[in-house]
Amino acid sequence: MNSIIEAIFQFLYILIPIITIGLLINVLMKITIRLAGGLAKPMIFATGLIGVPVHELSHVIMCIIFKHKIGEIKLFKPDIENASLGYVTHFYNKKSLYQKAGCFFIGVAPIIIGALSMILLLNLITPVTAYNVSIAMSDNFVSSGTTLNRIVSVFSCTAHMLSAFFNPSSIRQISWWVFSYVACCVAMHMRLSPSDIKGSLTGIVVTIFILFLINLFLLVFFNNASWQSYLNSFYTGCSYIMTMMLFSLFFNIIIVILFTIIGAFRKLFARNNKTAVNTGDDKTSNPL
Repeated sequence: MNSIIEAIFQFLYILIPIITIGLLINVLMKITIRLAGGLAKPMIFATGLIGVPVHELSHVIMCIIFKHKIGEIKLFKPDIENASLGYVTHFYNKKSLYQKAGCFFIGVAPIIIGALSMILLLNLITPVTAYNVSIAMSDNFVSSGTTLNRIVSVFSCTAHMLSAFFNPSSIRQISWWVFSYVACCVAMHMRLSPSDIKGSLTGIVVTIFILFLINLFLLVFFNNASWQSYLNSFYTGCSYIMTMMLFSLFFNIIIVILFTIIGAFRKLFARNNKTAVNTGDDKTSNPL
């Protein structure tokens, strides 16, 4: 009984952050598109040149891990009519539990791989900032304790990471600005499409079943200490990915703030132009 309860809890520890952050990114993207107005399409294409290939490659990586056969890959192929920017087709053996469980991870891959790719890109583009961020993360990350302690640690760790990232010495570097642009591109396209979510549903029950088997195996054939060690490693890994997902989510918030400011300036400029035109009309209507 403990095994199945633990398996369900482990799955929820994976699922809830992914769904929550995925929905938040969708909401933020819709807000950004509304704020961008006529700039929406150019913005989506400009960010999509980097963000969409990362999104699609995340599906490819999970397909390879879970041994799905890949059919067709389009890393960036904008289709206005179908509201699609790229896609990956894949096939699997429905009799294989492993491949069926992979459907879940392939579907949510843009969130998981996208978040992890942020750290990779940070290290590649701006190593100095990456070092500061990693120190802030290691100093505040809790790898053991209750679930509540872990969740609090995730938010605390993210806050310290952001503080280290926005360090004035880092902001003065050109590489920091390059990474910020790339990060916004990747983060904006970490959103889960309806087809991603639909595809992930297939593997939910099987994933829980596999987690149940792992827990049962450890409890039956190993001692309790081994099982606890596995649980600690599992939740630590999930907490790390959660931290990176929150770090990525922040860049979507930056995009919304940016277009809110741009929108405010555009309205102010339009209002000033309208006032100037009205003033001119009044002058021409008065006789000399």
